[in-house]
Amino acid sequence: MAQITTYKNDYSRGVYSQLKLDGGDKIFISIAMTSVKVSKLNFLNFPTTTIWESTNISEAKQKFMGSSGADSFGLLNAVIRYLDNCNSIEEVKVKLSKN
Repeated sequence: MAQITTYKNDYSRGVYSQLKLDGGDKIFISIAMTSVKVSKLNFLNFPTTTIWESTNISEAKQKFMGSSGADSFGLLNAVIRYLDNCNSIEEVKVKLSKN
């Protein structure tokens, strides 16, 4: 199970989270008004490589939340739950490449 190292779910400060995967890899999940992005973090915890991105927030909500139609606050939690059991960046890539 991934460890949440940073979690902000507040529009005034941002909607994002950092996860440390079981294998030691770290990822950054960010939610904007119109997009969702998952990036690899380097050893200094800076996002380096985009693993997956959706510029259509409706499609991202459908992928992670189905038809529940919750807002971006719920979307962040849904993305975390979706990726929670991944052990590595490669597993994240495979899981996110599925519909």
